[in-house]
Amino acid sequence: MISLFILLVMTLIGIASLNTSLLEEKMSSNTQLKTASFQDAEAAINFAIHEVEKPTDTNLKTAIDNAEDNVDGPMITPPNDNPINGEVELNYKEDRIPAGYSMDKYRSLLVEFTGTGRPPAPHDNGNIMTTNTQAGLRHAPKP
Repeated sequence: MISLFILLVMTLIGIASLNTSLLEEKMSSNTQLKTASFQDAEAAINFAIHEVEKPTDTNLKTAIDNAEDNVDGPMITPPNDNPINGEVELNYKEDRIPAGYSMDKYRSLLVEFTGTGRPPAPHDNGNIMTTNTQAGLRHAPKP
């Protein structure tokens, strides 16, 4: 009788341990996916910053034009051959006077890069998404 009672207690302890392990596995998986989506959002922002700095890029001009029309800025998405699973919205905020520059020749544009990242394809169920925002100044000649 005592051995059956001990066996019952050990079984209950085993079941409780199993439930705890499964919960911890789900929590660590969610943390891993959230981290991956955060990293994709950051990588997309870095990609967009490098795109905007190219002399042939028109996204900054589009963002300025859209701000004047009260429309959201352009979306910058890495190409399909790029492993980044995210996109960036570029919004123009305001002009600033750049330090050390002539006020009549140059202007500083305060822009905001809002990156959205998602976990890798097999795990992207639409529930996990990270949005990060970075602001930056871009110096440009006055038009």
